[in-house]
Amino acid sequence: EMILAWAGVFPTRDALLARIGPPLAPYLAASIRRTDDGWTLRFDPHEVLRSEAALNGDHWDAWLAHRCPALLVRGARSRVVAGEALE
Repeated sequence: EMILAWAGVFPTRDALLARIGPPLAPYLAASIRRTDDGWTLRFDPHEVLRSEAALNGDHWDAWLAHRCPALLVRGARSRVVAGEALE
């Protein structure tokens, strides 16, 4: 859901890159385009989440209802999931 902050039009390319953040900006730099209104991504972050949900399903209820202990491992510089989501 962090990618929803990337949706919309930004006044400058640097403003959009700042919103994306330094860890991911290099990977998305080629996906930035200029429009008449400003700078935006070539894809809609909302569509990315809808596509991901359709492919993976929503398993949070199953995870949260489970009583079996689980070990979650996250790298210190992980870009896949925010630490807050794992809490």
